[in-house]
Amino acid sequence: MPNTYSQQETHILEEGFNAIMRTGVKSFTVESLAGRLGMSKKTIYKYFLSKEKLVRKIAMFMTSQVEQMFNTRK
Repeated sequence: MPNTYSQQETHILEEGFNAIMRTGVKSFTVESLAGRLGMSKKTIYKYFLSKEKLVRKIAMFMTSQVEQMFNTRK
């Protein structure tokens, strides 16, 4: 289990991305994500103020991960 705020946020973003890839963004729920992470929805909302902000942050996070992969291969 991640132990710092940043690690926990990254863990939520990674698992959120996996959930969206499995179910699609329209079927994605904070409740199901919380269940997969073994935490409450309230905990997720401490990191992200709304579902919409969480989904936007997931998209930005994964875009930066892909950019890093391409930059390290140069």
